[in-house]
Amino acid sequence: SAGLWRQRFGADPGVIGKVISLGGRGVKVVGIAPAGFDFPAQTDMWLPIPLLNPGAQRRTAHWLRVIGLLDPKVNLPSAQTEMNTIASRLAAQYPATDKGWSMRLEPLQQVLVGDMAPALFVLLGAVGLVLMIACANVASLLVARAAGRRHEIAIRKALGATRFRLLRQVLVESLMLALGGGVLGILLGNWGLGALRAMAPATLSQMASVQLDTRVLLATLGVSLLVGLLFGLAPASETGRNDTAENLKEGERAGAGRSQRGLRRGLVVVEVSLSMVLLVGSSLLIHSLWRLLHVNPGFSASHVVTTQIVLPAAKYPTPVERAHFFAALLTRLENSPGMEGAGAISELPLSGQYNDNSFLVKGQSPIDTADENDANFRVVTQGYFATMRIPLLGGRSFSEQDDSRGPLAAVVNRHFVERYFQGLDPLRQFLVLRLDGRPTDVRVVGIVGDVRDAALSFAPAPEYYMPYAQLGPAQMNLVVRGTAAPGAIASALRSAVSAIDPEEALSEFQTMPQVLASSAAQPRFTTVLLSLFAGIAILLAAVGLYGVLAYSVAGRVREIGIRVALGAQSKQILRLVMGEGAALVGIGVAIGAAASLALGRLLSSLLFEVSPFDLLSFVVAVAVLALAALGACWLPARRAMRIDPIIALRHE
Repeated sequence: SAGLWRQRFGADPGVIGKVISLGGRGVKVVGIAPAGFDFPAQTDMWLPIPLLNPGAQRRTAHWLRVIGLLDPKVNLPSAQTEMNTIASRLAAQYPATDKGWSMRLEPLQQVLVGDMAPALFVLLGAVGLVLMIACANVASLLVARAAGRRHEIAIRKALGATRFRLLRQVLVESLMLALGGGVLGILLGNWGLGALRAMAPATLSQMASVQLDTRVLLATLGVSLLVGLLFGLAPASETGRNDTAENLKEGERAGAGRSQRGLRRGLVVVEVSLSMVLLVGSSLLIHSLWRLLHVNPGFSASHVVTTQIVLPAAKYPTPVERAHFFAALLTRLENSPGMEGAGAISELPLSGQYNDNSFLVKGQSPIDTADENDANFRVVTQGYFATMRIPLLGGRSFSEQDDSRGPLAAVVNRHFVERYFQGLDPLRQFLVLRLDGRPTDVRVVGIVGDVRDAALSFAPAPEYYMPYAQLGPAQMNLVVRGTAAPGAIASALRSAVSAIDPEEALSEFQTMPQVLASSAAQPRFTTVLLSLFAGIAILLAAVGLYGVLAYSVAGRVREIGIRVALGAQSKQILRLVMGEGAALVGIGVAIGAAASLALGRLLSSLLFEVSPFDLLSFVVAVAVLALAALGACWLPARRAMRIDPIIALRHE
């Protein structure tokens, strides 16, 4: 990769054609990938698949991920039909290995984005709602400003200004506000882009290439001008409708008419209802994220450090040699100070590593439609279950006797037992596996608890484990539990590996809590952003509500003064103003709650163990919105309570 070329070889163009040592053997560098090419994600080096080796020639080795470039003249359904035909021909030609297997085509973009697509659409919708709230707020302020300028507009009309000229003046002012907001938004967006990249989950592999390019700038400015035009029409349309003579008579006392007051109140209701929608959505996602982070993964992640190790075939060609290496390494780690346990597994839980394998239960017919059953398959060392604190539910774990000379053994999880051993004693069963192309009996010797392998949000699947000493794959994930700090554990790992083989390298170290956090990165990303949008919406709605009530109080100074002069108490004035605000908020909450029911259905695919109609989330949303509205209503109400009737009547 271009990154590895710069970091390890100083961007030396002479590296092409040179032979470097990789895993104990020499490989020739034949090219450098272009900068920015990162597929699969975080890849530093690409090597050719040795299709002529025996492992790749086995028809049971269904492990390749195939990428093809579709002919522009062929659509995806037609290509899928052709692949189905090829699969059926292979099944007829090789029934022992290919029957029951199919090939499913998927667009690469869909694979890269994965499950983030629904979340991105939800965030796009949230952006639209916040924009609508902001526009409603600005429109409300412009309507109020237009009401206060009725005398000024009347003078302009009396001096000969046409309605078109007045309309143009108001729209230009609105467009200048929108343009200024758009420019400021671009500056803030550029500042926040770095934080957005840092928060983005690893599934958004192209997030690093996102930037404020010409298209983004033009789109932002275009939307700004469009909303400035649309939401400037409401106050602009009122400009030429008012009676000039009447406004000149009223002078500066001219206030908003009933239609304008109704429009401003309607805009506040819209703001509150849209804020309610965002609040319910964020409450649902926060509740879902809380449940996800507190779900039991099936193991204890605290104080566990993991790293990946690959033993080169040139130095460790046989499973027995690889088993000796790991036995020595794990013994050394377990005897190191501050270590509580050490083990290894072929596919680390929640890491995105995946492997399944077909099998038969001896003496049974398969329960699936295919010729064989299928379950997740893992290879582990004898200390893995104890290190990860995966509970042993029955039988025994792997021991030193489960080596290449002993009978093949397997440990299954609880889900496996429930699916494949119903009504049977699991510890008396044998699995029939195809090892080296031959059916082989493997005895079930133990049962362990379920582990969430694919993701925290996915239920455990049937899974069976086999001892490392009997299979010896070259690539494994080390897991070490200790009382020392993660850095100290990583250092001990490096020292232990170096003591056995100084040329062996370890990949990036991670703690298991970091692996857990990565598994929840996508829902956390969506939740944080939607909560941020909901917070902005609440703030805008509170400002809009405050503006309406403050303007209402300013226009009712004489009325309130008379009420006070006639004996109205402060609490009655408070109730008068707060009641007006509560009515607007209540209508907005009711409309927003109804709209949130539809939103819940859209969010259902993003929720974990939370109903889209979760009552707690609705209650929290109403409570937060009520508190914000209370603060927005309190200041105008307090101002109304302090009105001196003598000053108010004298002013009038």
